[in-house]
Amino acid sequence: MSYFQFLLSQEARHLDTILNDIVVYTYQGDDKDSKVIGRYESYIDDLYESMYSLSRGTIILFTCLRMEIYLDTPSKSQVEKELERFFGDVWRQFKVLEGVEAVKHIFEVACGLQSRIVGENEILGQVRNAWLKSRERGYISEYLDMIFHRAIIAGRRARNETNISRGVIGYPQAAIELLSNLLGDLNNKSILIIGAGQASSSAIEYLTEKYSPKKIYIANRSVEKAERLTKENPVASVARLEDIPEIISEVDGVFSAISGGRKLLDYDIISSLKGVVVDISNPSIAVKVPGKTYTFEDVKRLAEESINNRMKEVGKVYNIIEEEMRNLSRDVKEAFVKPLIDDIMKRASKLIDKELDRHMKYIDSGEFDISPILRVSLNSYMKKVFRPLLMYLREKGIHGDVDIVKEIHSIYMKELKVDDDD
Repeated sequence: MSYFQFLLSQEARHLDTILNDIVVYTYQGDDKDSKVIGRYESYIDDLYESMYSLSRGTIILFTCLRMEIYLDTPSKSQVEKELERFFGDVWRQFKVLEGVEAVKHIFEVACGLQSRIVGENEILGQVRNAWLKSRERGYISEYLDMIFHRAIIAGRRARNETNISRGVIGYPQAAIELLSNLLGDLNNKSILIIGAGQASSSAIEYLTEKYSPKKIYIANRSVEKAERLTKENPVASVARLEDIPEIISEVDGVFSAISGGRKLLDYDIISSLKGVVVDISNPSIAVKVPGKTYTFEDVKRLAEESINNRMKEVGKVYNIIEEEMRNLSRDVKEAFVKPLIDDIMKRASKLIDKELDRHMKYIDSGEFDISPILRVSLNSYMKKVFRPLLMYLREKGIHGDVDIVKEIHSIYMKELKVDDDD
């Protein structure tokens, strides 16, 4: 069954009825919107408080390019008035999803399918942290809790059971991976990084997380910027651009991401290098030496191949989402009948207490109190007697036959005569 067919199935329609009050308000920006998002994130506690009286549960997620408010609320119109007041003109750029579509979106976010870089890992941790924050502060509802629990399971499965998060996810990482492919790997290697901007920062982070280089030199026009990248990195040291001709013979490979212009790496410099240069500067700062110089186009091919491989995994991830949404449907139905089953068991336990008190009147008083033994024995007997019935009720509830559960619950409440104040 395809995902679209699943959404139209009886089970999905039943889930939609139960989760009718689940709504997601989502805003996805680009790089220029990060400051706007950061400004609103500083008021996240105020946003939680404003939603508190209008919803059963609230979870708010902020990332550098995303604002999302997940709600379990019967008061959507009031919520939207409050959100419009809070976000002002930005509110017009929010998208609204409800019911199963809202739940599906939460699962897709956790699995990395809504990210700009498909399958990126960071979002799963951000979703989990938002969920835990809401739970810790008492803002969550039972249904939101179940939805996020299942979404996080789906996110973990997507990354463990598919290749959606494997391979490089950006040009700096792709450049380091290309360098590794060309040099065998980068463990115990000496690497020269030319540039100290965001691309170099990302490259160094990826290099040190995946490999154990022996030495990293960071050469940049501004020594201060280079020094910032050496912090908490014991194998990194700063170099000046003028030092490159001296350093080049000591290193195994070079990564360059700097504002180009003149050719810092000429033929003689590159020829003296025992390894290779991977240069993503624009324009390139390295002359083309066959077998030694690799440019942005080489890196682009590797990055696009990785992205294409990830996209091939999307169908597998949606299969996981289908399975976990079915599990969520089961969770929701079971939670719906659980109070009825608990009510029956509570009533039966009260009967045991009454029966125990009645029997204790016929036991001579003494130092040895037999009541704990009798209580354990009677409770054990009750569970054995009730077990087939309870299994039947849970199964009916899971398959949506709630009326049967309600009918049996009603019968037991009438037949098990216990004072409600006991």
